[in-house]
Amino acid sequence: MDAAQTATGAAEVEKLANKQREAAKALFDQLGEDYKMEMYWVDQANDKPVPLDKEEWGHVYSDELYIVDLKGKRHRYVLMWMGPKLDAEQYGYTSKYMDIITNFENSNLITRQRVRKGHEEESLLSLFPKGFIIYQGKRTGPLSHKIESIKQEGSLFRIQAPFGDSARAIEQVSQTCDLLNSGDAFILSSDKGGDSVYLWLGEGANEAE
Repeated sequence: MDAAQTATGAAEVEKLANKQREAAKALFDQLGEDYKMEMYWVDQANDKPVPLDKEEWGHVYSDELYIVDLKGKRHRYVLMWMGPKLDAEQYGYTSKYMDIITNFENSNLITRQRVRKGHEEESLLSLFPKGFIIYQGKRTGPLSHKIESIKQEGSLFRIQAPFGDSARAIEQVSQTCDLLNSGDAFILSSDKGGDSVYLWLGEGANEAE
């Protein structure tokens, strides 16, 4: 790829990022300044959303469903994040969980949206300034247990920041060197109590990453 193609590609990415920023701004303008936020994990075994402690907000698992509920004075925004791939029947069934959150209220003052893993937009990522972190597998216990597991066993994370400093997606991936590439940034935590951390910075990674 020559310099001209690289510049064109970067311009297209920035154009898309600007559209995402504008859409996010429109959403938050609609909500108003004093909106309230809650985040839920969908306990599929018991078929209900469960409120999460704030320390776990922005920490999700790839095999789970989550709901972010933003309540503003003028509008309400209910977003479901879906980690696993769902068939049509499963996808339709997820509406039940958003119904529970909104007490089965349907109104033009409530916006509902589903987001698949890997398709997170600025409106979601910007809610988590410390990063939207995606762990592998299922949620099996408190966040503290997961953090301790990472310290003991080590882990590799891919970092992506397509929309700027305030919007980062951080995904746990398999610990294999084949995943390292020139377009992304990665962090490797060692398996010696988490005392050693290594950074892979691809040539094409942006400054925010």
